[in-house]
Amino acid sequence: MIFKLREGDTVIVWKLGRIAKNISNLLKLVDQFEKLCVKFKSMNDPFIDTTSAHGKFIITLFGAVAQLESDIIIERTTAGLKSARRRGIQLGRKKGLGKEAKQKAMFAASYYQENKLPIIDSMKLVGIESKPTLYKYLAIQGRKNCKDCGIVFWDTEQELETALCKKHLKKNK
Repeated sequence: MIFKLREGDTVIVWKLGRIAKNISNLLKLVDQFEKLCVKFKSMNDPFIDTTSAHGKFIITLFGAVAQLESDIIIERTTAGLKSARRRGIQLGRKKGLGKEAKQKAMFAASYYQENKLPIIDSMKLVGIESKPTLYKYLAIQGRKNCKDCGIVFWDTEQELETALCKKHLKKNK
């Protein structure tokens, strides 16, 4: 954005917190704007106008308040996460697939095993957006690559990382 600004332009933002991560970034931006003879205004803080000393003071003050608010949110989030961990609460997404994803995985595996459609067409038909997701679903349904030779085979019993095809499974016994 800075490279496109010209003398006399005005940068308008929705909130001060949207233009900079912290007070030092905000002040550096305002300083750059001054050097380029560019004005700065915030829609939610209409009294901020960098052409006056009062406006510069206000922008510094509100930048500091925005930084304080951000720091408080981080502190509270960190404290909440620590508290949850101490109480043994599992954080993050639950392991496994949801009902809809399980259905997509089943359809994807059946289309893949039939080998009648290109992978991209199978993905579109099932409603899968990316190849990594498709291969994750196929692995859940039992598609494995032999760790020794790389051949693709289907087995729901073996672990994904240590899977061996029948040929190498017999050798290792």
